[in-house]
Amino acid sequence: MGGYIPGVYVGAAPEAEYLLFRTENGASETPLEEFNWVAAAEYADSAGVDVINTSLGYSIYDDENMSYTYRDMDGKASFITKAVDIAAGKGIIVATSAGNKGDSKWKYITAPADADSSLTVGSVDSRRRYSSFSSHGPTYDKRVKPNICGQGTATAYVNMFNNRTRGNGTSYSTPLVAGLIACFWQANRDTPPQQIIRAVEQSGSRAATPDNDVGYGIANFQKAQSILQPHHADRLSASITGFYFQPDLQQTLFYYQSKQTGMLVLELKDMYGKVVDRQERAVQKGIEYIFRFKEVTRSGRYHLLVYNEKGLRNSIEVIND
Repeated sequence: MGGYIPGVYVGAAPEAEYLLFRTENGASETPLEEFNWVAAAEYADSAGVDVINTSLGYSIYDDENMSYTYRDMDGKASFITKAVDIAAGKGIIVATSAGNKGDSKWKYITAPADADSSLTVGSVDSRRRYSSFSSHGPTYDKRVKPNICGQGTATAYVNMFNNRTRGNGTSYSTPLVAGLIACFWQANRDTPPQQIIRAVEQSGSRAATPDNDVGYGIANFQKAQSILQPHHADRLSASITGFYFQPDLQQTLFYYQSKQTGMLVLELKDMYGKVVDRQERAVQKGIEYIFRFKEVTRSGRYHLLVYNEKGLRNSIEVIND
C-alpha cells in the first residue's frame, strides 16, 4: 500500500498515513489474538483511522476445543467478527483477507472474513483467473463472500530490503484493494462507507452473477465512480488514450481524444508540482490527437492535466521509469 520507489514501484496508496499493528503471536494460535485485534482496532478508531486492512484469519486453534467450525462462519459467532461489525459501525471500512484455505480440507473463508460489514477480498492472478488457494464462500448463512477479488498470485511488493519482489496469498490482494478503497473514498469523501463498498461490488466483473470463488469479481473503480457520480465520471471520461516514453527521441507522446470541439490546454507537472511543459491546441470532437512533450526525458512521476474553456476535464498520473 505505502511502497514508493520512483521508476520502480508505486503502491496502491503511497501518500496515505499509516498506523501499523501486530496482533499475532507467532509462537502459538489462541483466541487471545482476536482480543489483540480488538485492542488495535479501538486504538485505530481513537486515532481517526478510515480504513483497516486485516491480513489474518482464524479457524483452527492449538486447543481444538477453542477452534471454530464452518458453522461458526455465520457473521455472529467469533469475537473478531463481531468487532469488525462494531468498527464498521464507527464509520471505518474494514478490508479482510478471505484466507488461503481454498485448496485445504477447511476450504472456506475464515473469521473475520464472514463479517457482514467487512469488505472481504479473495485472490486472482494477472490473467484474472481464480487463485486455487483463495478461500471459498459463501458464509454459513449463505451470504456472498468474498465480496471482490484482487491480484494475490505473484503480486509485486517491496520487501524490507527495498527490493521489488512477488508473493502469493490473500494477504497480498487485500492490501491492494484496501489502498484503492482509500483513494476511491478520498475522491468521494461524503459517501457513507457501506455505500462505498456497495459501489465497488456493483462494479465487479461478476456483479450480475456472483459466485463462491470470486464473489462479485474484480472491481473496476472507474465504473464504481460512475455508479456514485455518473455526471462527474462522464466529465472525466474525455479520453487520454495512451502515453509513450521515447527516450531515444528525447520526447514523450500523449494521445488524447476530445469529446468536444474547441480549445484544449495540456499541462504536464513533475512530482513537485512544477509545470515542465504546456501546450494549447484547437481540437475537433471525436478525433485523436498526439501531443509531444520534449521536456519529459527524466524518470519519475508526472501529472498530466487537461483543460478546456470550462476548466479541468481530465488528469492522469504517469510514471517514466
